[in-house]
Amino acid sequence: MRRLILLLLSTILIAGVRAQEKHVFPANILTNAIVDDSQNPVRHVTLELLNSGEGREAIAEYHRLRASGALPYAQKGGSFDIGETRIFSMRDLSSENPRYEDSEFTKVAEHPRFNIWVQTAELDNGHIREQDVASMRLRLADETLADSYDPGRGIVEINTEVFGPSPDVDGDGILDVLVADILDGYDPVTDSGGLILGFFDPANLSGRNMAHINYMDSFPGIVDPNGNRSRFDPPEQTLAHEFQHLIFAKENGFGDLSFVNEGLSEWAEVVNGYTARSVFYFQEPVERAHELLDFRENFGGPFGYDYQRAGLFTNYISEIIGVLKTGAISRASGVGAYGYFEVLDELNLTLQ
Repeated sequence: MRRLILLLLSTILIAGVRAQEKHVFPANILTNAIVDDSQNPVRHVTLELLNSGEGREAIAEYHRLRASGALPYAQKGGSFDIGETRIFSMRDLSSENPRYEDSEFTKVAEHPRFNIWVQTAELDNGHIREQDVASMRLRLADETLADSYDPGRGIVEINTEVFGPSPDVDGDGILDVLVADILDGYDPVTDSGGLILGFFDPANLSGRNMAHINYMDSFPGIVDPNGNRSRFDPPEQTLAHEFQHLIFAKENGFGDLSFVNEGLSEWAEVVNGYTARSVFYFQEPVERAHELLDFRENFGGPFGYDYQRAGLFTNYISEIIGVLKTGAISRASGVGAYGYFEVLDELNLTLQ
């Protein structure tokens, strides 16, 4: 049965790309040029955390607490005004042994749907400027790029409508965006060491900060050692991706397929107007034969082929059933492929 499902999914994907590529994807998404990311220091860590023993326990505990009515937690420390500081705990991702460090953050922007906090040290050293905060707030609150689902609305509102509400564990209904020099082992001298542009830590849903948080990297994610900005993907693009992971955790446990979760997060970038990842896995016969729903550790296989495959498939599904129905996969009760089936069944559609 599993092989039949995978065969059906693979067949419809290939047929769909041939029939739909002109209007489904930006002109440069399907390419014959292999983009060599082997020297790219960027590390994708959210799936590592979700699939780790600690991450699985954290998600399971969150769902247990939610089912028992123990959520939301009572808010700690009350509300904060712009310019006030508080301590957040942040995971040290430079070590294989899980540990956390407390760091002071300053509240720099607020909105009914989110707060932006910047690590105080990153304000003091000039890495994050007022214009950086203003640009981020604009994209999160007021407008997205011209190709987005709704350019007149921000990322947080769009993601919430499309994918669903996030797990509001502290009861304030506000996403906390923490901008910091993420502890990732990045070496500015050699420009290597596993740079992390942003992540979602499941431990915050059942302990630690007890809040729904997305972390964003300031150095070198926003400014590099030479003072250059926008070297990597815009921080707001990364947030669109990571915010979907946070939303996905509300209804899904660690048992759901990484392919589904990452496919939706890749597509979340497109929903908010950003260019989809270039796709070239189809050039490799072994990759064309690879199981569609398999998602390998270590950047989803060589050249991020599994990210390409998952994003491409989710973009294709959205062309068939629309944005809101595709987003509903994020909160479907079915695990893995059955999440797709659950949404398609409501529309009297099948993958056959």
